[in-house]
Amino acid sequence: MARRQREQADIEVMKASLLRFENALGRTRRVTTSMREQANTLGGGWTGAAAGDFTAALNAWLDDCATVQRQLEIVTESIRKSTGEHMRARTGPVEPVEGKETG
Repeated sequence: MARRQREQADIEVMKASLLRFENALGRTRRVTTSMREQANTLGGGWTGAAAGDFTAALNAWLDDCATVQRQLEIVTESIRKSTGEHMRARTGPVEPVEGKETG
C-alpha cells in the first residue's frame, strides 16, 4: 500500500513539474515575442552608434533566449513523456498527459 501511495505521489510531483515547465516556456515565448516587437519598433527610427550597439546586444539576448526556449521545450516534452509512461506502468493504458499552460 505504501508503495502505491509513493508512486501516486511521484506522479503528482511529475504533473506539477510539467505544469511549471509549461508555464516557464509560455512566459519565455511571450517575453521573446514582446522583445522582438520592441526591437522592430526601435529599429524603425533609431540610428547611430548607440542604436547599433543596442541592436547587437538585443539580438544576442534574443539568440540566448531562443536557446533557453528550445531547452525548455526538450525538458517539457521529456517530463510529459515520462509522466505518461509512469502513469501507464502504474495503471495501464491512459490518455497522453497534457499540461495546462497559464500565465
